[in-house]
Amino acid sequence: MTRKKKLYIKAIAVWLFYAIAGKIIFVNAVLWSSTTIAYVTVILFSILFSVVFLYIFSHEDFFKFAKVIERMEMEKEKKWLNRFSRFHRTTSIVLIGTLLGPLFLALTVKLLIPESKFIYWLTVFVSIVHGSLWLFGFRNSVGHVL
Repeated sequence: MTRKKKLYIKAIAVWLFYAIAGKIIFVNAVLWSSTTIAYVTVILFSILFSVVFLYIFSHEDFFKFAKVIERMEMEKEKKWLNRFSRFHRTTSIVLIGTLLGPLFLALTVKLLIPESKFIYWLTVFVSIVHGSLWLFGFRNSVGHVL
């Protein structure tokens, strides 16, 4: 197996793990009866995924498969950046991270403010907002139906 194929397999494996684990955690949190446990779980996993992705994208020389994931998602990322281009960079990061989740949050932070010393704090804040708003929306709409 060539080196390039191994990188693609690693990238797809990481992305699949994030996609599947994130959906399982979120659906379970919507269905849990304890609101506190649901919010804490979703927020913690949102923070974990976004910080891990930001770390991976910030250390592409060590994690070679990060470039593959970045290339796979960059087209969608640019579409959203163009939509929010009239806003300040930080506002764009908050909007994209809140709407699209940890993977796009990490890509946006790396793209717009790669040298800032506050990128991890901003990532944690936006992850809290993302997890809270999405869970609030789903628990109040879908959760009541179920």
